[in-house]
Amino acid sequence: MSKNTNLNVWEDDSVAKDYLQGTRAAIPLAQEEIRLLLKIIQFGTEKVSNILDIGCGDGILGRAVLHNYPTARLTLSDMSDVMVNTAREKVVEEKIATEVYYHTADMSSESWNIDLKAHGPYDVVVSGLAIHHLTHNRKRQIYAEIYDLLSPGGFFLNLERVKSPSPLGDKLNAENYVDSLFAYHKKSNPDVKREEIANKYFFRALKQSNILATAERQTDWLRDLGFIDVDIFFKVFEIAIFGGKKRPLDA
Repeated sequence: MSKNTNLNVWEDDSVAKDYLQGTRAAIPLAQEEIRLLLKIIQFGTEKVSNILDIGCGDGILGRAVLHNYPTARLTLSDMSDVMVNTAREKVVEEKIATEVYYHTADMSSESWNIDLKAHGPYDVVVSGLAIHHLTHNRKRQIYAEIYDLLSPGGFFLNLERVKSPSPLGDKLNAENYVDSLFAYHKKSNPDVKREEIANKYFFRALKQSNILATAERQTDWLRDLGFIDVDIFFKVFEIAIFGGKKRPLDA
């Protein structure tokens, strides 16, 4: 496991734990998004023998793909040891019997993928809510670096927060997210108030770290980098699944 020495906000244990236990757990339509992601992989790929989950959090995307392809290898990568260790615990808990590798590195650094190359190339790379906080230039660079990690014909799918084309879309997304957070927290605390959840969400410290780009703009970047079959496969307000394939050798 490699460790980037440049600290980032996600390496703060309290931030990572709060994200895993609250914000991520309450993502609207989370199960539907995973179902669609698996369906896209099923119809979009011919071979899945090596999987990379970037920004794995608790490893939910990578583990879901692996359950569909139980003989594949899986690498779980995130910026925080808390995230990666939580993913490791989930793998052990689910008794996943395959080759699983764990990797910690800061994606804001251009060296984040060096150790990942040793376990590649990858037939499927999935990323979950891991790239939206980076600058647009860094996003483009990461997509190029992901392209290099893919096997020919390999598929990259990004489940990500994106910028809405309108202020109304931004507002609707925020209200929808607060509704989901409220419903999630109410299960364990029946006395919680929606206003309390809304205040925490709208005035959260990490809000200023979001640097969102529209899904349309990002798919244009993917095409410019050489990805084929690029599409926005799913989009509701500020949550989208988009991606494409690395060009096959015979294309």
